[in-house]
Amino acid sequence: MPEVSTNPNTRNFFNSIGNPDDISGNGTEHLKLAIHPKFIRYFIEEKASDTIVFYGDYALQSMSGTADLADQLSNIFSKDAFLSKPFATVKVCWHTDFEIIPTVFFDKNELSPDTTFNSIMDAEANFIFETQREIVDVLNTKYSVIEHYHSGVALIERLRKEGLAKSDNIFINIQSDNIEIVCFDDKGSLRIYNRYEYKAYQDYIYFVLLVADEMKIDRDEVKAILMGEVSQDSQLYEITYRYFRNIGFADQPDSIHFSRAFDEYPKYFNYPLYNL
Repeated sequence: MPEVSTNPNTRNFFNSIGNPDDISGNGTEHLKLAIHPKFIRYFIEEKASDTIVFYGDYALQSMSGTADLADQLSNIFSKDAFLSKPFATVKVCWHTDFEIIPTVFFDKNELSPDTTFNSIMDAEANFIFETQREIVDVLNTKYSVIEHYHSGVALIERLRKEGLAKSDNIFINIQSDNIEIVCFDDKGSLRIYNRYEYKAYQDYIYFVLLVADEMKIDRDEVKAILMGEVSQDSQLYEITYRYFRNIGFADQPDSIHFSRAFDEYPKYFNYPLYNL
């Protein structure tokens, strides 16, 4: 697919994985869509077999704000034939500011118009996050029913579902400008979820070690499990390995499958998104 931007100050590039013939387009597939100032990504899942059959990734450049991002999303919608197909569900993954509030103190009537929430930890708490109105307006012109989730919610709930919510793990989801860190206690309760913006490798490891120190994590015993935009030959992996004796990557959940086109695709990439 060619570049899709019509803005002379931006250049958006599209990459994909999957065979378009695997998409029936009859309204039975499920769309999982992430919107971020640096990318718009999506997975299409054939739900009958819980199989991911297609992945699309737009790398965005020079986004000046929410309005510009909304314009680019609208432009992509007008040109991307895969996103124009009917879907059984549309789930949107947000990477915006958030707050976690225990359910006993939560009143949804107090939410502002530009926020929503997801229930987490078996309804023990609620994850409140921003939904940018201009982007929501574009989404609503394309899809009639949309489910909104935060990346942190997808991450926390999938780790719990997979039985990985244990105190001997620290989970680090890495993106180009921020990281999400999750820790649980011995009973599987959430000890910490936070998102940190970083600009350099030194910032990255500072936040990781800050969490480890605050949570009194023994870095010789706890395993650092990485996911996201990282590989074994990257500097982020190398610098993490300096401070943690045990390090590895998140595994593909047993309940989610990928078509053969994804045989070479590292399953720790985009972990929260495809686990929506």
